[in-house]
Amino acid sequence: MYKILLVDDSDLSRKIVKTALEQNEYQVICAKNGPEAVECVKSVNDIDLILMDIELESGKDGIDTAKEILRIKNLPITFLTANSSKEILEKIEGLGNYGYISKGIEKYAFLSSVQSAINLFNSVSEAKFYQSIYENASEEIYIFDFEKNEILSVNNSACENLNYSKFDLSGASIFKVMPELEHEIKNMFNNLKEGKNEIKFNQKNKRKDSTVYFTENKISLTFYKSRSIGVIVSTDVTEKKRLEKEKEENQKRLNAMIEGVPSPALLVSKDNIIMNQNKAAEINFEFGIGMTFDSSILDEQTFSKKDLSEEKINTEQKNHEKEAHNNSKEIFYKSRYWNLHIIKLGEDNLYYFVDVTEYKEMENKLFEMAIKDELTGTFNRRYFTNKLKEETERSKRTGRAFSIIMLDLDDFKLINDKYGHCIGDVVLKSVVNSINDRLRKIDLLARWGGEEFMIILPETNIDNARFVANSILEKISHIKIGDIPKITASIGISEYNLSEDYKALIKRADDRMYEAKRSGKNCAKS
Repeated sequence: MYKILLVDDSDLSRKIVKTALEQNEYQVICAKNGPEAVECVKSVNDIDLILMDIELESGKDGIDTAKEILRIKNLPITFLTANSSKEILEKIEGLGNYGYISKGIEKYAFLSSVQSAINLFNSVSEAKFYQSIYENASEEIYIFDFEKNEILSVNNSACENLNYSKFDLSGASIFKVMPELEHEIKNMFNNLKEGKNEIKFNQKNKRKDSTVYFTENKISLTFYKSRSIGVIVSTDVTEKKRLEKEKEENQKRLNAMIEGVPSPALLVSKDNIIMNQNKAAEINFEFGIGMTFDSSILDEQTFSKKDLSEEKINTEQKNHEKEAHNNSKEIFYKSRYWNLHIIKLGEDNLYYFVDVTEYKEMENKLFEMAIKDELTGTFNRRYFTNKLKEETERSKRTGRAFSIIMLDLDDFKLINDKYGHCIGDVVLKSVVNSINDRLRKIDLLARWGGEEFMIILPETNIDNARFVANSILEKISHIKIGDIPKITASIGISEYNLSEDYKALIKRADDRMYEAKRSGKNCAKS
């Protein structure tokens, strides 16, 4: 599991990024500012990647924090930034071990970028890693001159198993420890020269005290400086044979258990081959014994990440932590929702699926009901207020403008009184459709109450907000519903001021809306 240090001064951003990473099996440590990040680097070992917001609180930005960290440890740092200007990129490039990811990119593109950053840094130390593997491998590894049959190098496992030192074996004949190989070495050499990748063989290796043990071996041929070099990987299989017999007996008991459970169950090998499945799995899935298990279904999500509210994010994170503890996942497969429980059985896995489609559909419906207005399908007042708080915090952090619109239908009570509430409902739905036609995907429309609606316009100053408001009035004026009179609305507009809170912003829009009412209605005031 990769360990990531996430540095971001936004609680919400940290929660969103942390949840996405942990659901993809990254371990995440969080810091809110530069000093906290530096302390984490000093105290936490094995950090694989640092994800750092460029704009941080506490007077030290992400670039200065990165410089201090790199003086302590050589770690890869990837910046999370919404600003990809030439000036920012030049500062980042001056650091070394750098990278950056634009904020707001799609989840899987973000996760791919994170993994690419880790892979790039790891490649730098790959040579040392392979050397470590060679020396510390549990298998015995012999490198020898194929034509002279002289040992050039052996790893630590070979020395320990044979009770020889590296000095004892350097320059010695390979037949000293593999006497049976002498009868086959010429044929092996010829077959390998003719293009065979490797040859497998079984034999007895001979220790210094002349005792022997059974091994499984693979021999391959490579060339270095005009020399024919042989490489033998040798494995002691004494314990393996005992375990295989024990596993065979356990397998029989497990197969009987799998067939007895009512939900789909698959027994999958470490190589993702289906070794057994019950009738329920055969009926529900398109798998079969001997086929490769489609492990990609483990990455499918039961719900789309909508970033709907802080409460939802907290709930999802708790669910994820619970899943991680129970080694289970939620997936959507074959038009059904499943709880997938993964049970380790030695090197194999038992995948046990529980159909929770009815529960998930009800959960999703209840969640939609909690944040949406039932009649119009727009977001409700509570959700709007939460998102407005987030937008004000974002504006304080970035200094970027945003505006809100308060819209109230003119004389709506007269429509209800004369034509009835059913027609009034049709009017409200038509108005919502007209408003949505004039909004971007990033804008947010909510029903404030009755015939009042609120709109958040991110990245929008007062002049552009005024243009949007007038285009909405124009769109609404063209609504035709039976013989009811022309539908109009009064609009109040306010641009966020960094010195105020969200309540003051709403009040200013409300005041402007009543000013529009007093000015004869069917207009926008800002």
